[in-house]
Amino acid sequence: MAKKIIKTKISKAKKVKKSRSQTSAKSNRGDTSVKSKPDVVNKHVGGSWAYTDAVREHFFAPKNLLWEDPKDAEYDAEGVVGSPACLLGETDIHVNSNTLSSLSQLKIGNKVLSHNSSYNNITKVYKPKYEGELVEIKTRLGNVVCTPDHLIYGMIIQRPKSYFITKENAKKRSVTGWQHASDYKKGDYCLYPIDRTVVPKDYIEIKIDRKQYDYLSKNIPEKILLNENFLELVGYFVSDGHTKEDFSELGFTFSIDQIDYANRVKYIVSKIFNLETSIRERKDHNRIDVSVYNVHLSKLFRDLFGQNAENKHISEDLMSLSPKLQSRLIMGMWRGDGYFNQKRIWPRAGYSSISKRLIQQLKQLLLRQDIVPSIYEEDAKSKDGVNHKKSYRIHIGDIDSLIKLSRILKIKFVRPREIQKNRVWTDKEFAYLPITSINSQEFSGRLSNLEVDIAHTYVTDAFLAHNCGDVMRIWLNVDPKEDKITTLKWRTFGCASAIAATSMLSVMITENGGMKIEDALKIRPQDIIIRLGGLPDRKIHCSVLGDKALRAAINHWFKKTDQISRIVVEGQKVVDPNTKVTEADIEEAVLEGAVTVEDVQKKTKVGIGYPECLPQVEELIRFYKEKYFG
Repeated sequence: MAKKIIKTKISKAKKVKKSRSQTSAKSNRGDTSVKSKPDVVNKHVGGSWAYTDAVREHFFAPKNLLWEDPKDAEYDAEGVVGSPACLLGETDIHVNSNTLSSLSQLKIGNKVLSHNSSYNNITKVYKPKYEGELVEIKTRLGNVVCTPDHLIYGMIIQRPKSYFITKENAKKRSVTGWQHASDYKKGDYCLYPIDRTVVPKDYIEIKIDRKQYDYLSKNIPEKILLNENFLELVGYFVSDGHTKEDFSELGFTFSIDQIDYANRVKYIVSKIFNLETSIRERKDHNRIDVSVYNVHLSKLFRDLFGQNAENKHISEDLMSLSPKLQSRLIMGMWRGDGYFNQKRIWPRAGYSSISKRLIQQLKQLLLRQDIVPSIYEEDAKSKDGVNHKKSYRIHIGDIDSLIKLSRILKIKFVRPREIQKNRVWTDKEFAYLPITSINSQEFSGRLSNLEVDIAHTYVTDAFLAHNCGDVMRIWLNVDPKEDKITTLKWRTFGCASAIAATSMLSVMITENGGMKIEDALKIRPQDIIIRLGGLPDRKIHCSVLGDKALRAAINHWFKKTDQISRIVVEGQKVVDPNTKVTEADIEEAVLEGAVTVEDVQKKTKVGIGYPECLPQVEELIRFYKEKYFG
């Protein structure tokens, strides 16, 4: 799955490359000149920088990148390093069954939605202590608060202040990929994945449970066709429907001027279920009550779509139907709790509910129609003696989105004379959402993060996040006779600088048929930076990851081949002098799931020949368990 997300980045980047033929030509000649205009202007930290042609060359077309996980014993050694980046524990995450769960409540084995529209298992959960600055990024869909180095998928745009971003010119002035949260500025774009999965389903089967002595409830079909009429009826129910506690009634409430909708409900119920419907106009209360007295139908709708307004939702089967069918569901919902106002200077449509889950599901349905919403929360309040619960609102104001919605609602939409420019757009994979604000805040406490199997990404209510920081993996093949590294493969979800630096490192190691281990250990980050023609000061740390991962892989080779005396320990406290296991090795073992001394020994062989260190090992295990897992 990493392959897909990185290819998206590269394919978009190549478009930038083609639009700069002169830059590409210089790059192929090894010119490391810097562009006159910056690639990034970071208002959050006050810096700006430009990348050299060599950096862009290795970012656009990275060398020796390993797309897929290696097979067993394919490589001789592996090194893994990374920086733990985290989010607030209250961040909402899309989990299986189209629901939301706060990040801090998730556990190993839960499934979360990833960028590729699949649900993947959580393999690790982190809850580290953190004290320092957090970055808050807001888009139309919501916000995310995270450490500055957390990777968020998006588009950093180079433009003058007066430059208006559109779908066409953004691609010419951007680099799309994983970016550190602190690298974004207001006006850049975050990309939100659109789940376009379609699972055709013709009908739903129900089991009718008739109670003893129940002679009044008329049977309903045991197979219900999932057609446009049924989807429209569901839309009316999740917006304006209810069921009685004893299942005796399925009811709908419309305003007095919505008799057409009441008649639609009557027609659909008769056509699908062959049941009678009661319509009662209550002008003194300015409403219309629609009632269907059938236990089986009432129970069906409550089971599939919820009972009260707070827990209304759309059943999972309907969320993956074709967008054409889903458009009728949207129409029914909008007729109930939505509006479409063309009388404003700038037209706007909206929908409101007190069900957070329903609003998030409607968001997904709209994105599948290429309609980009904005989402707002409104706190509980008391107005004119009436208590109002916390509510969630969807607004739609972009012209293209309004046009698409008007077609679904069968409303004649008249464009305003002054055509409003669209600041959002979609493609087959993502919605492109401008960042509306960036702020920072100080924090002291516990944060949260996950390791996600296969895809290594998860989707919040408003952003696509990587499951950790700049994690770097390097794989080596070694010729033991010549003590030479012959192959170096790597993978990272880091930023452009991390990708380019590791790509260049792989070239330096393998370009002349390989490199002696002794010489490889002499490579320093400064050597990589020189070969790249320089890196911005703000990005120097990104070049260190590849260097650290290389040393970790070499140490792994030394351990595997019992060359303990050659293990390189730099700036780390040695726990076991016989095996040269360090505190960092214990930390890594705990992060990989070792929670007892025996577990750590299996991974590191610590203390096997030097038992005096085991009390210290136990203490370190407790410390790192508390640090990362709470």
